[in-house]
Amino acid sequence: METLRSIRKYSEFFWTFTWRNIRLQYNNFWFGLFWGVMQPLLMSAIFYIALNNSVGVNIPQYFIYIYSGFIFWSVFSGSLSQAYVCFLQNDDMIKQIYFPRFLLPITFLAGKLPDLLIALVILMVTLVISGVDIQVGWFLIYSFLSLIQLLLVSIGSNLLFSVICVRYRGFQVVYPFMSQAIFFTSSILYNVSLSIENEWIRPIFEFNPISTILYTFRLGIFPEDGQLVKVVLFTLYAMVICALGYIWFKSEDKNLIDRL
Repeated sequence: METLRSIRKYSEFFWTFTWRNIRLQYNNFWFGLFWGVMQPLLMSAIFYIALNNSVGVNIPQYFIYIYSGFIFWSVFSGSLSQAYVCFLQNDDMIKQIYFPRFLLPITFLAGKLPDLLIALVILMVTLVISGVDIQVGWFLIYSFLSLIQLLLVSIGSNLLFSVICVRYRGFQVVYPFMSQAIFFTSSILYNVSLSIENEWIRPIFEFNPISTILYTFRLGIFPEDGQLVKVVLFTLYAMVICALGYIWFKSEDKNLIDRL
């Protein structure tokens, strides 16, 4: 309840800082818009050319498959790469102004949502051009559920990594490797169930948070029967990640200013 009251009371700060992040990205509006939208498309095109005749052989509509992956990855990694150092980069403001500090890492996620919405529109246009037959109702349902999962996972990750970076300054050296590890162990480029044969290792890849989000979203494009239980499980999994990130953040928050 206290958290909800803080959100309502300091909502103006949240939206002001979010708008600042959006303005910085779109300082040069057309270039910012171009890069935010084109980055997932360009990365998808590069990996499609490189992997279509190998990894993509057993995956229908492989370009759409990987583009859907890069849409969500761009939002997750883009917000996290800014959020994990946000307290170190804004230490003067944090020491001088009081506000619920958990709001700051989340503003970087909110600032990436316009890119997500535009990219989803481009994906839908691509689906129409490619002639992919989708059930609109299920597509909207799975898109909504995957968006909820993305928000939960990103909030938990942003909160967790931001305080770890303050407590352990060397984490800035480790982060690039961790980001790459999350990327390559997720199902952005390949189908985990087809590519990972070892039954002991496969669950590690399947429960990569990005893989769970993409699994839910792709069901709206490439439907499978009897997967509702998995979707519910992955949504609960996202809730756990968010809760753990928030709990860890609150445990570190009381000493945050002293460590800056």
